[in-house]
Amino acid sequence: MLIFLYSPINIQLLSGFLFEFFILLNFILSLGLGFLTLIPSEHQGYASDGKKLLNTIKGGTASRVDNIIFHYFSLVTSGTRPALIDPHPLEELLQLELQTDNLAYIHGFLYNHYEDISMLTKAVFHLEEALKHMDTLPEVGKDGVWLTMALFEAKHKDNADKAREHRNKMKNTDLIPKYALLMLESAIAVAEAKHKLAFENAKRALIELPNSMDKGGAIADKEWLEKVIETYKESV
Repeated sequence: MLIFLYSPINIQLLSGFLFEFFILLNFILSLGLGFLTLIPSEHQGYASDGKKLLNTIKGGTASRVDNIIFHYFSLVTSGTRPALIDPHPLEELLQLELQTDNLAYIHGFLYNHYEDISMLTKAVFHLEEALKHMDTLPEVGKDGVWLTMALFEAKHKDNADKAREHRNKMKNTDLIPKYALLMLESAIAVAEAKHKLAFENAKRALIELPNSMDKGGAIADKEWLEKVIETYKESV
């Protein structure tokens, strides 16, 4: 009996059956997940496709907000540097005094823009506003806000202690791009005048940088990292 089961012909038949079974199972699961995403809902800062579709059908402010947010996500992931985005549509949304879970994203986009063009007063205002609304974000989004707060303290205020304080509030650094964590360590080292460490972490961050999904932000970060490497290369 066992010999029959393990014969080449039956192994081939069994393999074919298992392959077809897993294809069918994958189809059923995909179909089920597809239906689930069409249910209008929101969880931990993420709106389902169904909710977005419902907003689009309804039109009005909710649809406009979703479309603008999607537009800016498309820009940064496709490689548009934050300095080059048009901030006015986002600022117009804020003037509407919206009751939306997207406020943290809106302020986040505006922070990145103003920080990249060195308008730091405006940048820090939007960073603080993003912090106020971070409860609407998924956990990785909250960690992203703390990371940004830490980078701001290290890069623009030379405050290594405050930067570490913000960094320690991050709950799951495994979901944060590795280059960003290395960049933060480099910025903290610069603030503490640990030039060799700043150089080494900047070099490591630059290697990891191409893996970033934020292709637009990566352009600005690459510029900062290269400046650190050039400034402190004699320290090695």
